[in-house]
Amino acid sequence: MNGDSETGVTLMRIDQEMDHGPLLKQIEYQISKEKKYEEIEKELAEIGAQILVDALPDYLNGKIIPQEQDHNQATFCKKYERPDGRIDWSKSAEQIYNQIRALNPNPGVWTTLNNKTLNIFEAEIVDYNSQEKTIKEKSRLLIRAFDKYVSPTLLQLEGKKILPIKDFLNGLRNIDIHVQ
Repeated sequence: MNGDSETGVTLMRIDQEMDHGPLLKQIEYQISKEKKYEEIEKELAEIGAQILVDALPDYLNGKIIPQEQDHNQATFCKKYERPDGRIDWSKSAEQIYNQIRALNPNPGVWTTLNNKTLNIFEAEIVDYNSQEKTIKEKSRLLIRAFDKYVSPTLLQLEGKKILPIKDFLNGLRNIDIHVQ
């Protein structure tokens, strides 16, 4: 959600506090700007399983000495809920793009379209020379953020099916679009 370029997986010994115990092994992970939360979560889980299998015998044989954490370096994350998924169109396109990548499928990212909830599952950033709030073209919808446009590519209008943008727009051929 913050646009970080790296994260990692840490194997630690459990103690009385959450994410507090001494470290046994850490692996860095580069975050691709194209990947979404679910993909990254799956890859991190696989890395975690592998470092457990690799490090456990060395830990049990005394070859790995647990290292205390620098608790001043700890970061915390809140649990995101549905209201956190509402798009603030005054933010940059990159912030909105990262929100879409981070909060799907749950709690989801949404805005309103003609007074109905519009869930956005995937999108692209588009640099387009205009100041219009929304631009509806034959095969894309551009919604103005602070600096550029966000173009949803997979979305769902309240009460409807999840659709790729082209199919979604076919259903809105003669309707004006008002995104809020």
